Amino acid sequence: MFTARRKDRCRAALEAAGAASARWALALDVDEALEAAGRIGYPVVIKPPSGSASLLSHVADDPRQAAAACRNVLTGTDGVPAHWRAQFARGVLVEEKLTGRLVSVEIGARRGEFFPFCVTGRFRAPENEVVELGSCVPAGLSPRESADCVAYAEEVCLAIGADQGIFHLEVMLTERGPVLVEFNPRIMGGGLPHAYRHATGQDIYASWLQLMTGEPVDVPGEITGCTAVFAVVPRDGGRLSGTAYLTPLDGQDDILEVIGFDAYRTGPGESVAPGQAVARFILRAENRRAAVGRAEELLGRLEGTLGVRLMTGDLDA
Repeated sequence: MFTARRKDRCRAALEAAGAASARWALALDVDEALEAAGRIGYPVVIKPPSGSASLLSHVADDPRQAAAACRNVLTGTDGVPAHWRAQFARGVLVEEKLTGRLVSVEIGARRGEFFPFCVTGRFRAPENEVVELGSCVPAGLSPRESADCVAYAEEVCLAIGADQGIFHLEVMLTERGPVLVEFNPRIMGGGLPHAYRHATGQDIYASWLQLMTGEPVDVPGEITGCTAVFAVVPRDGGRLSGTAYLTPLDGQDDILEVIGFDAYRTGPGESVAPGQAVARFILRAENRRAAVGRAEELLGRLEGTLGVRLMTGDLDA
């Protein structure tokens, strides 16, 4: 997992194995980063070679933005938790900005055998593609696209030596096929484990225990419909109403679960930042488009009860 924790070494391992990867370079200062960005071609993503939660990650469309982003990475470690600062102080990673449809592959590995659990979709904010507004199970791909994503995930695991555990691979479906965005040596996070349980009737953590103890592993068959988890995300930040509540989500036949204020340490009268999730809800719909339409309807109602504007939409629709 040492390779997976270093994005530059992960990219190098993919190249060595002949697997599809984004163009990239590791730079130690602004001049090196600008030279690399010019060689790769704008727009580029500039970020630390190791880190978490997309902290200090930037998209740069030109040299001016690239220089500013690079300086922020090199000098911005005061803005991350103290115990994380060492892993952020390893230079600057400059990567090709991948375009396409963002999905993730949830896959297990044990002694050379792979266990594909599902390919999940992402709802990205149209006005800011780095903000994820939710996820869905399954992703809504064609059978061929899903098979290609799983085969590519296996290729990535073999290339970097991920041979034991359940992994969460973020993958962009580009014109040249699936390309890794990020490898996470862990089970899917956020509201996805809840959505997976509702969609399949299986618990991903129970499957992890089966995998690690050598037992037969539960892998779902065909997943029908669309089970989607949506984050309730303020567009501009501000303060929640003193009487904020989530009751528009109550009593709805298609709402499977609500993950409320307590889980996100917020509530009535609390200050919230732009892009900060304050709650989540899981709904069941016929397909991805229907799920997004229903979510937009519910989020519109929640704007009135929360007292803040909320982010909606689906960039990949």
